[in-house]
Amino acid sequence: RYITLPLLKGVTKTNITMWSISSAGFFLWSQLFSMVVSNTQTITPVVYMYQNIFGAGNSMTERNAGIGAAVGAGAGALIGNKMDKQQKELEKELANAKVEKTTDNNGLQAIKVTFDGGILFPTGKWNINQGAQAELREFAQSLTQNPLTDVKIIGYTDNTGSMAANEKVSTNRADAVKVFLHNQGIANSRLQAVGLPMQDYVASNETAAGRAQNRRVEVYIYASEQMIKDAEAGNLK
Repeated sequence: RYITLPLLKGVTKTNITMWSISSAGFFLWSQLFSMVVSNTQTITPVVYMYQNIFGAGNSMTERNAGIGAAVGAGAGALIGNKMDKQQKELEKELANAKVEKTTDNNGLQAIKVTFDGGILFPTGKWNINQGAQAELREFAQSLTQNPLTDVKIIGYTDNTGSMAANEKVSTNRADAVKVFLHNQGIANSRLQAVGLPMQDYVASNETAAGRAQNRRVEVYIYASEQMIKDAEAGNLK
């Protein structure tokens, strides 16, 4: 009828034991099946030791890379060579854009081209400036000469104004670039446009110069499914 002190201690001990077992089981499950790659610089020492003893850290890295690794090292190298060539051409042709090497979701080499929103568009608008159209035509020409690539266009904003207003601007600017490229002969099936307002800043919004950097359009050029198939077959030139 009465809960004695020894009984209470026993119940508490049992609960703590069950909680510990459950927590350990959940952690083990997450290490084995999660797609997240752990960063050994930020994880706790216990987790770091666990990963080094049981190899969980390496398995997570290999599991993420496995999607791209399935393409094969030889095919990946052929795609990388194609991307290197196109990147060098774009660096010469696009004087007002930043051209960089990057990787796609499959871990394959890709190209990132950043256009300054202030050069492409009037303030707060999404009709492309006349002065920027010549450079976009050069960009479209590069896409025409490399038909086995696909393109993702992302419009960004700074942190001024409302979310609704920035969403409209970012989406319409990405769509404007997509429509322009399509009008230059690039198939819509190769083009994807999305607006990401008030996020992923590349500079401080505390200054006018920083906000100008954040108002940008990024274009990613990456291997299409056909390019990957050609690379795997050894036919990509």
